[in-house]
Amino acid sequence: MKKIYLSFFTLLAALGMDAQLQNMNLENWTAGTGYDDPDGWTTVNQYAGFVGASPNVVKLSSNVSEGSFAAEMFTQPCSGCASFGLPDTIPGLLTQETGYYSNTVTDVQLDYQFAPVNGDWGAISVDLTVWDATGDSAIVIASAADTIGAAMSSWTTRTIPFVFNSTSLMPDSIKIYIVSSARDLANDPTFPDPQDGTTLRVDNIKILDPASASVEESEESAFDIFAYNNIITIKTENVSSFNYEVVDLTGKMVLNGQSASAITRINAEQLRSGVYLVAIGNTVKKVVIE
Repeated sequence: MKKIYLSFFTLLAALGMDAQLQNMNLENWTAGTGYDDPDGWTTVNQYAGFVGASPNVVKLSSNVSEGSFAAEMFTQPCSGCASFGLPDTIPGLLTQETGYYSNTVTDVQLDYQFAPVNGDWGAISVDLTVWDATGDSAIVIASAADTIGAAMSSWTTRTIPFVFNSTSLMPDSIKIYIVSSARDLANDPTFPDPQDGTTLRVDNIKILDPASASVEESEESAFDIFAYNNIITIKTENVSSFNYEVVDLTGKMVLNGQSASAITRINAEQLRSGVYLVAIGNTVKKVVIE
């Protein structure tokens, strides 16, 4: 298995960063000008016109693996890419970066079809990271990465295990990259050159994590949780009593308590600056203590 180092499209992922994993089954799409984009994912489609390329991630509505839609991505020429310091071919890309707060993941899984041209390779790379405020950089806690080389005309399920660099740290982000051609996004000269027309179809993407239901950051909950001036505030309605825990990114509980108030303020002056998770039942929210 080759470790994939995807660089150029990291910026695109950051621009599309959201609060939790979205649309992993690729069922929801939003129409753009001349193209559709899968909700929650970042593609090259919206930037293609600036570099002289056409949208190269499209909605597939027939012969899908599951549900009503899938994504088809393909590699194509890019007449204006050289002026931006980029290669003259551009792969189809799906990328998503979002909050994720569990270190119990086991595998990434997806259904795919692949039609390579002249031995081209597709690739998938998933990283769990935590932000290191001291080093001002992201620490990779675990990765699942592999190339896709063999032609596959029927839908096939691919499972790629996570390899952990640390089991003590708790991640705060997940970064997913799926590309139709890996060569120009990989720091490896042995990768095949990208070939016009190489096509990768994907559907039903999953992060296999037995604890995900309880640790994902919740967008919809009965609690509004935020931090300011070393005070963590919890606002709620229609909840008579609740228990809360504040956990650091190593998984250590640093504060806990019980409240029956509509507004609860927790003194966090004793905590070091950094990212913490506030857990109330199945609700988990990230807060930053400065």
